[in-house]
Amino acid sequence: MENFKKSIYCLASFIIIFSTFFMLIGCAKPTTEGNNKALNKTKKDTFVVAIPKIAMCWIPPGEFDMGSNFYASIENPEEAKWFTNEAPVHHVKLTKGFWMGETAITVAQFRHFIEATGYVTTAEKIGKSLGVYEEMASGKGHWTIGDGLSWHHPGFDIDECQPVVHVSWLDACAFCEWLSSNDTTKSYSLPTEAQWEYAASSAGIYVYSWGNSFPNGKQGGNIADKSFAVRFPRWNYPTLLDYDDGFVFVSPVRSYDPNKFGLYDMTGNVWEWMRDYYSETYYSISPDNDPEGPLEGINRSLRGGGFDWEMSFLRVAKRRNLSPDSTAINVGFRIVGVEK
Repeated sequence: MENFKKSIYCLASFIIIFSTFFMLIGCAKPTTEGNNKALNKTKKDTFVVAIPKIAMCWIPPGEFDMGSNFYASIENPEEAKWFTNEAPVHHVKLTKGFWMGETAITVAQFRHFIEATGYVTTAEKIGKSLGVYEEMASGKGHWTIGDGLSWHHPGFDIDECQPVVHVSWLDACAFCEWLSSNDTTKSYSLPTEAQWEYAASSAGIYVYSWGNSFPNGKQGGNIADKSFAVRFPRWNYPTLLDYDDGFVFVSPVRSYDPNKFGLYDMTGNVWEWMRDYYSETYYSISPDNDPEGPLEGINRSLRGGGFDWEMSFLRVAKRRNLSPDSTAINVGFRIVGVEK
């Protein structure tokens, strides 16, 4: 299982952020006629799931270049290894449109599910989750396992409009099954990696959900920034000190501008569970049309980055994986829907 926090990638903050910016601009994908057509939606753009009031955006069919060769721009192999699973870049066509949640599932929406079903989450069953700040022998800080952490006791002041965290892949799937059972017209699930990256990149034109450059005010997201560094000055990983998103932990959904598909927080705030099994080398055998990930595996994929992660790990092409029963302070989910 991939270590929940990379243990080696710790260059000086200014150097890695400054150099990463120029490397990422070189990885940006130009807008194409196909991209523009996909962004020009023809179906009714949104609808709201009546219970528990989840706003959904229509993502039309389209095609894009999935993945990244970002690893090739990093000289140190110990750093580059965190990004090799993004390669090779390959062309993907999504032949069917789908609905996607405008935001990650919120505390309020998840609470509705819990109260309706009596479901007990993985973290509650185990009695612990990742999310207590601890300083190591080196003096640097990171998250460690904490007793009693769960979706309703996340380790920070909770707000009903925040994305729910400390939820496992199993919890997210249970939510989708419940939602599907209460809807006569649509079925709900977690997105595939291909669906997510296509939607997050606005049909393949952006490196981050907000664009191809550093975040700027509302045109950005909740990431490891000045606010986070002030609260955790000995954090073990780089922070973007010249950007202040205004939050230390998760921010309420819709705190920043949406991307061109109308989706919020696709970069930062919380890592989002994917439907796919994870495979390091899946991109080398992925089908051209509607890839859904390997047929079997152990871990599940995650996308999007969290409020405590740096720029290189916030690119829409970045892939992570965890065991399906993993839970953490920076892990949540969003849903997709298709007609039954």
